[in-house]
Amino acid sequence: MRRTATPHAAFMRRILLTATLLATAIAAPSPVAEAATYDVCASGCDHTSIQDAINTAAPGDTVLVAPETFSGDITIDRPLTLLGDQDGVDPSTSGRSGGETVLLGDYTITIAADDVTVDGFEFRDFIHAITVTGSFENIQISHNWIHQPTTDPEQLVGIVLEPDQLTDIRILDNIVHTEVSGDSLAAISLSSCCAADPPTITDLQIAGNDIGWSSRGIFDGADPATYVIERMTLSGNWIHDNDLAFNFGNIGNGLVDGNVIEDVGGLIGIDGGSITGNTFEDGAALALWGTEIDAPFWRPSANLEVVNNWFADEVTGRAITVMTGADADTIDIHANAFLDSGIAVGSDTGDAWAGYLIRNFGDGGLDATLNWWDDSTGASGNTGGIYGTVDTDPWIASYTDDPDHVAPTEFPLADLALGRAVGFWPLVDTSTAITSSTPDPTFVGGPVATSGTVAITGLGGDTSGIVSLPGRVDVDNGTDSCADSVLSGTATNLLFDFSCSFTATAPSSAAIDATYTDTGLVRFFADSTDDQAHDVFAIEELDITFNGEFFDADGFGTTTLSATIDGGTAMCESGIEVTFTLTPVAGSPVIVTGTSGLDGTATATASLEVGVYEVTAKATDTEGCIYADGLGTVVVFNRDAATTGGGWYRVDASPPRVNFGYTVQVKVNRRLDLTTVTGQVLWTHQDTNRLKGTVSGYYVPVPCPTVGELTFTKCAVFMGTGTLYDYNPDTERWINPRTVTFQVWVADGGQSSLARRGGPKQAKPDAFGIAIDGEVVEAESNPIQLSGGNLQVR
Repeated sequence: MRRTATPHAAFMRRILLTATLLATAIAAPSPVAEAATYDVCASGCDHTSIQDAINTAAPGDTVLVAPETFSGDITIDRPLTLLGDQDGVDPSTSGRSGGETVLLGDYTITIAADDVTVDGFEFRDFIHAITVTGSFENIQISHNWIHQPTTDPEQLVGIVLEPDQLTDIRILDNIVHTEVSGDSLAAISLSSCCAADPPTITDLQIAGNDIGWSSRGIFDGADPATYVIERMTLSGNWIHDNDLAFNFGNIGNGLVDGNVIEDVGGLIGIDGGSITGNTFEDGAALALWGTEIDAPFWRPSANLEVVNNWFADEVTGRAITVMTGADADTIDIHANAFLDSGIAVGSDTGDAWAGYLIRNFGDGGLDATLNWWDDSTGASGNTGGIYGTVDTDPWIASYTDDPDHVAPTEFPLADLALGRAVGFWPLVDTSTAITSSTPDPTFVGGPVATSGTVAITGLGGDTSGIVSLPGRVDVDNGTDSCADSVLSGTATNLLFDFSCSFTATAPSSAAIDATYTDTGLVRFFADSTDDQAHDVFAIEELDITFNGEFFDADGFGTTTLSATIDGGTAMCESGIEVTFTLTPVAGSPVIVTGTSGLDGTATATASLEVGVYEVTAKATDTEGCIYADGLGTVVVFNRDAATTGGGWYRVDASPPRVNFGYTVQVKVNRRLDLTTVTGQVLWTHQDTNRLKGTVSGYYVPVPCPTVGELTFTKCAVFMGTGTLYDYNPDTERWINPRTVTFQVWVADGGQSSLARRGGPKQAKPDAFGIAIDGEVVEAESNPIQLSGGNLQVR
């Protein structure tokens, strides 16, 4: 029966968009053919037949099908994308809003090409809904609702994979239900068709599907010895209401994770990989294929981890069976929860269908230690039994379900209101005790060493084999941190030691936090945190002062420098050596030292030549208390040559302090008609920039500025190159040095008495301005008052 309808609005919007793109392509033709989109509907579209649209399409094109009903089998024999009106929309058993694109046909879609996507359809009245046969790659089957097969023939299958050499096959976010009067074979079937030896599926992903109401969920179909799967992911599926959840094998490198498997068990054969985070409930069980005669898998299960799974309500079957021929010695079963078996053990041979939590028929012993058996006494406390060589000691004797664990996919689990977490994380309770090997307080720049133990509780049985703990302890004081990831301990007490140290880089009174985190592949142990009060002290302030602005005619004099220390605590103020470093613009630095007294003040004297010096001070005590540098400027000049200014200035109250120091020597050899200029400049602007420069030329005299009623008798401009820095207030350091050119204006306010040794100092009204790389510095282009410096011209 065909249902006709007006094309859905979303479908029409895509048609209009396609028309716009085609019109654009016609207006601006490209030498490379662009992918086209063909629409299919009962009337008014490019095609009324899906097969006709496919036959018309070129590789890479898209066929878009309206929300109507279409009958007949379809073959996709070229790379293309086939989209129903619900492409990209998760299907629902109650239908999707907006209408479905319904396909009816015995063998509805056969994929016979590379690079094919089938997305967004509803399949009904099929024998095989989608079939992929042969040697192809990059196939995606997604967001399809496959249900209501025909009621006549047997062997009904939703999706069939018959490999010769199939590569990169993705079955994603579909609903596949194929049960009709017991005629269903499987929701998804893996079979063989071709001459390859062996037929192979490489990179198979089955994820996010609702697989149910079928005889078998996923089934090998034909003789399993004739095909192989390399790299497979079975993830986030809901497999339910089947006679058998899954039965397939010969898998190399497989991941089965985050699935919910209900009602019945599944059989799978994997060599290399993991089965993790799955929920097996209501009697669901897991069997690991070996090399049984009645199902001759030639690649037995081996090198496999079965971890963090939840086996609940095992009232009708077994939780895990390792079958004959499997390599049990290489299969680890850890951190699983085996709950509520509720029935007695079957026959002594282990052949009974019900009653065994684990049966091992494989080769070698099975390591099933560190699992929760629903009883603090271990497996013996559960009514279910253990058959074969299985080591269950030690076991998890107490556990906490992980509240943070959530389902790994929102479809179909959330859509179908499956109100439970996927998988189970049994966590052993832990506690952490912290002790410190460093006296309190610690000083900035000094080591903080912390050691302690992680004490494990919640294990039962013989724990003597546990000699290391899979995890790490991170220690953090809010600024600095360290980690110890090698935790070893004593087996009898389960106490695992850690130690780590770091250098404190900032003052702090916060507690040291120590956190243990389980980082093992198998998650056994709960994270835990403890802390300890631990203060880190550092200097709060380091001020530098100096004097000695005027010197004798020989150009030398003694400057007294002092540093006042405030460390916030008495033990960090006295007996501290302070190193003063005075660095001229050119030449070697002068270094002097002093030791602080009880008042925290340290002094030193320095004999300096004429020049401009940057002075820094660093204080370090014998206990490793390192303080931030202090910073200042010293201007030293010959008092007999002091004719203009330099020093600290203010322009009213704003902008704040500006520092400008300079020395300039200009010598003219008239006989040789040669002028030489030497000198230095040091200028600091409002704690934002700093210039250290060398004078290379001058102009004198130049027109003098007028500032209010001030009269200037001599003015000069000198220029040169230097290094300009920016100030970083966070680190209190000068950064980003770059070479610049500068010009400085100096205005002499006239003669005034100079200070003599022992006499009062008199300021005289001077002014200056500065430009860097041709740009006048804002608020300093007008003259401002100075009170010292050196400009000598002769």
